[in-house]
Amino acid sequence: MKGKTGYSILLIMFLSLNAMAETYQEKMARLDPDRDGYIGEEDLCPDEPETLNGFDDTDGCPDKAELLVSLTPEKIEIKEQIHFKPGTSVIDVSSFNLLNQVASLMKAHTEIDMVRIEGHTDSRGTKADNLKLSQKRAESLSAYLVDQGVEAERLLTIGYGENQPIASNATLDGRTKNRRVEFMVERMADGIQVAKK
Repeated sequence: MKGKTGYSILLIMFLSLNAMAETYQEKMARLDPDRDGYIGEEDLCPDEPETLNGFDDTDGCPDKAELLVSLTPEKIEIKEQIHFKPGTSVIDVSSFNLLNQVASLMKAHTEIDMVRIEGHTDSRGTKADNLKLSQKRAESLSAYLVDQGVEAERLLTIGYGENQPIASNATLDGRTKNRRVEFMVERMADGIQVAKK
């Protein structure tokens, strides 16, 4: 009889603890109702999400500057192409604002454990050179984001060269589309793998 009573008490305790346990998503929804990554006193507008656009991105409030990035379950979407000096991994100054917004989004969304920065090229040049250039460009972007305060251990870089085209390399427009960078959400803080490789 004692054994059954002890078991019943343990079962009740286990069920009570289980009922109290919040999932990660439930906890984040409670702490950050507008899902902008700003929590508690640092969020001056708890019911309105911060506009992560490189302009006053530390108050948790929306503003009017143009928004160039957004977070989806699988990636950080960018609304402009990132530009480099032709044939190099040197980031063009015209892309700094966009990258500042990527950095702001990552700093605000600490639930993103790792982002895979993918570099892609068109098919001009040799496969080996394109692979090398795309890797160097991904690394250059990673270094820029680290300079903006993103932790290096949250960034993974990979260059695919010309191996993953999204358009035909036979046209100028197609080659322009294929020369791109993507910021894929590799892993969330709860350990869940997100983006496919």
